[in-house]
Amino acid sequence: MGIGAVDLAEFLILGWEGANKGGQREIAVRWYHDRLMAHGIAQYPWEQCWHDYRLAANRILLYPIWMHTEGRPPGFWLPIFERGLQAYRDLDCDDLFT
Repeated sequence: MGIGAVDLAEFLILGWEGANKGGQREIAVRWYHDRLMAHGIAQYPWEQCWHDYRLAANRILLYPIWMHTEGRPPGFWLPIFERGLQAYRDLDCDDLFT
């Protein structure tokens, strides 16, 4: 339940160094969408998948706040914040809130 692309966004943004180089992020999300279509998910257009991915990417910006409130040191959550912020910029997420 929830945004379907959350796990994908976490993997690509937090676990894949340089995921946006050469448009690799969009290629990976398109591959994900193609696999969904190949396995019978017919009512999920590409535009909605991409939108959901961008929303899920925004959610990553909340993780460092949660980690900080748990008392984790900046060395743990700061890299997550930096990657999340870079993804926010790369994905032009400002327009999700206008």
